[in-house]
Amino acid sequence: MRRFFLKFLCQFSLLICLGLFGCNSNTLPSNKVLIGALETQMQLTDNKLMKVLAVNDFATPEIFSVRIYDTQIVSPGQQEIIKVSGDFYWKLSGVERQKSKNQFRLFLERGNQGESWRLASPITSGTGALESWETYPLSIE
Repeated sequence: MRRFFLKFLCQFSLLICLGLFGCNSNTLPSNKVLIGALETQMQLTDNKLMKVLAVNDFATPEIFSVRIYDTQIVSPGQQEIIKVSGDFYWKLSGVERQKSKNQFRLFLERGNQGESWRLASPITSGTGALESWETYPLSIE
């Protein structure tokens, strides 16, 4: 009887662990999606800076490592937005041995069928209150 109970307990524990980790991993974007979102965010920032500084081009950054520290759902409901925080390593293309580590905070929206992601940018009022989200599609490769 004791052996049966231990076997049952082990199987039950395994099912609980798989269920918990399985649910969590389905809500998180892959590293590939995060790198694409970071590249998109950097490109949007570069475009704004190029307009302000009246320059034609910036060097292209190469992102090669991403680590997630925290995730949380910040906008439950119709438009589910997930906040992802962590750090990443990057370097400028063509520059050897010059690596930088930066922290990031991204907002991502999962596609309707759960197969794609969009980079989300909060739009706030003059008082700082959240009004809506502007989203940018991320490529699916």
